[in-house]
Amino acid sequence: MWRARIQSVEASDSEDSETDPDKPPIGVESDSDDDANVNDNRGGGDASVSNINRGGEDLREEQEQDRTTYTEDELMLLKKDRLKELLKKLGLKVGGNKKALVCRLLNASDNNAMTEEERLSMKSNAELKGLLRDKGWSQQGNKSVLVNRLLGKEKSAKKKVEWKKSRARELLQRLMYDDKSYVHNKTASEVYLTHEWFQDYPLGKFQVYFKDMKAAMEKHKRQVAMDNEAIERELARFPRNQMTNRGYPFWDTHEASRLLRRDVEAGTDQTMKPEQLRLTEDKYQEFPLSVFRNHLYQERRRQKELKMKMVQRNKIGKKKHLAEIEKNKTDWERAASNVEVTAVYEELVKMKLG
Repeated sequence: MWRARIQSVEASDSEDSETDPDKPPIGVESDSDDDANVNDNRGGGDASVSNINRGGEDLREEQEQDRTTYTEDELMLLKKDRLKELLKKLGLKVGGNKKALVCRLLNASDNNAMTEEERLSMKSNAELKGLLRDKGWSQQGNKSVLVNRLLGKEKSAKKKVEWKKSRARELLQRLMYDDKSYVHNKTASEVYLTHEWFQDYPLGKFQVYFKDMKAAMEKHKRQVAMDNEAIERELARFPRNQMTNRGYPFWDTHEASRLLRRDVEAGTDQTMKPEQLRLTEDKYQEFPLSVFRNHLYQERRRQKELKMKMVQRNKIGKKKHLAEIEKNKTDWERAASNVEVTAVYEELVKMKLG
């Protein structure tokens, strides 16, 4: 009874086996009592066969390492580490279970190359931000946003601003406040087409906003007129005195208020005590020292707060915002005026031709 041990050399030893049927082939063990003698006599043969076997295995390993294309069945037989190694060579992700790795390799073989998106997705956030920094682009956002920005797929979606906080509402309000504005002669649909800010909202909603604001503005104007009349009547009945009940002028309308603001801005108040500063202007001396000192401290606090970052930023932001609204209002009125002039001219031409 013979047991095969090395299959790769059977073919080469077939001739020797045929000439001596009782002689065991090379690399075959005998179950008889003479196994030891046979092995001793053929020790050199075993060594050569072992070398051949190892050489064959090394060759197969090299071929396996160089191989990059597999069928699905072949991939499923490979170990997970080998699958990851193949994925790394292709620059693909190595995460996931075995089935996911196989699918990724099959897709890569179908595409025959890694897409730019996959290549970028393999990079870390720091690497993606470095690429964006080199291009001078924004580095804000999560990984998918950074990848899309590099691929030119980033959606420049406008952040939807609530109507009551929007520039469109403030512009429309400014236009409606102006009694001479052309907005009073136009419908909501016509106004909607005149500015891109209005078109950030659906036409149906804008028409509702327009109608509600127009009604609110008319109500507000009536209320303001009534309030002004009431104030004027009260002022006529109880005119403001030139002096307070304590016997000195009102600070808010007095020239001393402007002079003190000037001195604090120039830093003059830092070079002397309040009582000394009071003696530098005749207008200051119309107020008692205690009153003047309190107004000096108030003015210092006011100007100090103006220099604070947050307050300054908010004031500058508000100033820019109001300037933008005013510019758009002016541009809108100018455009509306040109439209009105053109319409009148066309009517005159029609009348003349008629």
